[in-house]
Amino acid sequence: MQDFESFFELATGYRPHGYQTRIARDGLPDVIKAPTGTGKTGVILAWLWRRLHGPDPAKTPRRLIYALPQRSLVDQVSSEARKWLANLGLADDIALHVVMGGRGETQGTGEWTCTGPPSSSARWTPLSARR
Repeated sequence: MQDFESFFELATGYRPHGYQTRIARDGLPDVIKAPTGTGKTGVILAWLWRRLHGPDPAKTPRRLIYALPQRSLVDQVSSEARKWLANLGLADDIALHVVMGGRGETQGTGEWTCTGPPSSSARWTPLSARR
């Protein structure tokens, strides 16, 4: 099993903050409050590590929803996540879905379909769940 610190460093080129390591070890809280610039986006890697290498991957949720209030932040976070997946060699194995104002994009092997009106409140469902 790969340790979280090595996983994080391979993905980002940096060592994780202590709170990121604690989240990887202890699990995701319902809400993370931290000042701008302190690595909240890196918590995505704590979830991914738990899902792939953690102490009990089956108890880690299969999906992570990372909700942001602005398009510019969505673009920034999704760009970072794409880079991390590529650095980890997982870009073709882990699907990254971006839904923004009704526009959906998919990267990876997952296929999604919109089951509601084309708006920010539309429900996006994996095709595999509808079969």
